[in-house]
Amino acid sequence: MTIGKGGQSNQLFVTLGGLVNAQTINVGQFVFGNLLRMTNGTLQASSINIAAGNTLSGSGVVGGNVVNLGTVSANISGGTLTFENGLKNQGFVSATNGGILSVFGTFFNLGTTSFNGGTAIFHGPVLSAQGTTNSWSVTASGPWEQGADWSLGVPSTTNAAILITNAVSKTVTVSSNTFTTAPGSVTNFGLRVSGPSGSTNTLLVANTGTGNPFVVVNVTIDTNAIAIITNATLQVGVQSSGTLTINGKVQVTTGGLFDSSNTGTMNMGLAGNTAFSVVGGGTALSAGVIIGSDFLSNTVLVSDPGSVWSNGLFQLNSGSLMITNGGTMISIAGEIGGNNATGIVSDAGSVWIMDSLEISPLEGEFNQLIITNGAAVYVLQAATAPC
Repeated sequence: MTIGKGGQSNQLFVTLGGLVNAQTINVGQFVFGNLLRMTNGTLQASSINIAAGNTLSGSGVVGGNVVNLGTVSANISGGTLTFENGLKNQGFVSATNGGILSVFGTFFNLGTTSFNGGTAIFHGPVLSAQGTTNSWSVTASGPWEQGADWSLGVPSTTNAAILITNAVSKTVTVSSNTFTTAPGSVTNFGLRVSGPSGSTNTLLVANTGTGNPFVVVNVTIDTNAIAIITNATLQVGVQSSGTLTINGKVQVTTGGLFDSSNTGTMNMGLAGNTAFSVVGGGTALSAGVIIGSDFLSNTVLVSDPGSVWSNGLFQLNSGSLMITNGGTMISIAGEIGGNNATGIVSDAGSVWIMDSLEISPLEGEFNQLIITNGAAVYVLQAATAPC
């Protein structure tokens, strides 16, 4: 369903208990000036998209995945505009003229807001690029939820940048106690872990309990830093938005799930030597993966029965990929290219499954893939090795 597909100044009114139920609702498409106006109405859809220069306003209930690039305004005096499944804002959101904006689920704000003259009530996490910086401020290890160890006195969720970057090697731990004592701190906008020369800073997400993902929209694990996920879930990205950059080490171990499938491309080892491992029955889920610039020594390891890394386009530009001892990797497409990139699939039970495979797809040199000792590579479409 579209209001204004190629035309301007079109309007849909949903009033006095009216209901619209559709698979997708688009307010404006390629044009400006279209309006979806609610007065105690209801919208139900899998996805609702407000395009730039178009508006959803009034009061009522909106159910579904809502992405706003235009304007959302709760602007009826005493009326409440409720979003039941969160709201992703890349445009402008306001409450004015005595209106009330109520958001259940996550309010993911990449745009601007104004609540002067109205009220905004957020029942779930608020993720915003408009926050400040919160830094781990002590040299000792400690639990994530320990407010005194942070520069702002709390591990706040609304900050644009959470930093664990100071000197002296240490480990900051997210555990089940974090979810119990500081539940508001387990969904965050940005996190960077790194260490100065001579120090290694570690983020440990461990034993958090079933159904308790530790969520960050944008993550950087930089040089002299390690992230370890064991018996826990680290989710990078929210509502198909997020970034992941790794120039340090990531270890996904027993019972761990590293889920970056909500991000775009996972960039590893573009500015440093990276080690990424899925071992002991751990699981990793990714969209696209780019590993390494030419001649950097990056290492990727998927090892042990039950260890699985599922990804989109897997592109190894330098360093080594090792799938061993019963590990499994599943890719939409595999590329071993750049210069001096080596893939090794070894040992019975070790498999790499993909739709397509290219070895040195452009002008790379000295790239190789070795399948040995009972391992298997399954290419479901076509395999090529260009000369």
